[in-house]
Amino acid sequence: YNRFARTLVPSPALGALITEWGVRNVENIDLGVDVEIFQPVPEDGAATRRALGIAPERIVLLYVGRLAAEKNTRTLFQAFERLRQSHPGRYQLLITGDGTQRGLLQALQKKADDVIWQPYCPDTRELARLYRSADLFVHPGVQETFGLVTLEAQACGTPVIGIHGSYMDRIIFTDQAGWARENSPEALAQAIVDAGRPDRAAAGALAEKVARQYSWEHVFDRLFAIYREVIAGP
Repeated sequence: YNRFARTLVPSPALGALITEWGVRNVENIDLGVDVEIFQPVPEDGAATRRALGIAPERIVLLYVGRLAAEKNTRTLFQAFERLRQSHPGRYQLLITGDGTQRGLLQALQKKADDVIWQPYCPDTRELARLYRSADLFVHPGVQETFGLVTLEAQACGTPVIGIHGSYMDRIIFTDQAGWARENSPEALAQAIVDAGRPDRAAAGALAEKVARQYSWEHVFDRLFAIYREVIAGP
């Protein structure tokens, strides 16, 4: 890596880590979101829920991403199992993604009608509708170097619940006081319960914070500035 003019990383903490390893010329460059697609309008969440057959009184928990050990999805599934037992009929789990832990999800899905699984969503506008339909975006990952899906969710006005301690923490624009303090199904389930059903009235303000810092326009301005520095030389 030291043969290059710059080594780009998606978070300052990761940059600090590889700098300790001896990598020089490290630059942080965040990922971004298309705020023309991922936004809190139109207010089509209720219509999307009806299309999916979700009862209006249920609190919808959304996860988007790979179903894999490094994404900690087993903890999410176990947390939801506890929610089903302690609060029957209150929560709906909506999953978009696939991976090696699909068997765990399928086993959970067979138990009741409160789990909906879509292995893949090829349409970004449909994905934005799913984000807007959720009350909470639940991200159990503890090894994230960035956490792009959490930005997409917030750009759609949907708050995020997760587990403290990953590089993703710095891109969360809502209060993290209620996040799980340990990587366990019990802690994650309790964090979800404590969050309740967030008020969608705050969706616009949340989306605006994301757009101000993480729109692709903002990100590429920063990236092209780095290119200009490299071209100009030392």
